[in-house]
Amino acid sequence: MSVELVEVVRSGFRECVHRGSLIVLDPQGEVVVSLGEVHTPIYPRSSNKPLQA
Repeated sequence: MSVELVEVVRSGFRECVHRGSLIVLDPQGEVVVSLGEVHTPIYPRSSNKPLQA
């Protein structure tokens, strides 16, 4: 299940919400922060291009 990660407010009104999952690892690979369903497989597509180059 995704969670609300970002909320956009314009002129005091909630304009939109971006949902997703997030995980932050330390240099040893241990979980520092985990939000949402981080074990669900995904297809990263274009977000991997900097790593593929």
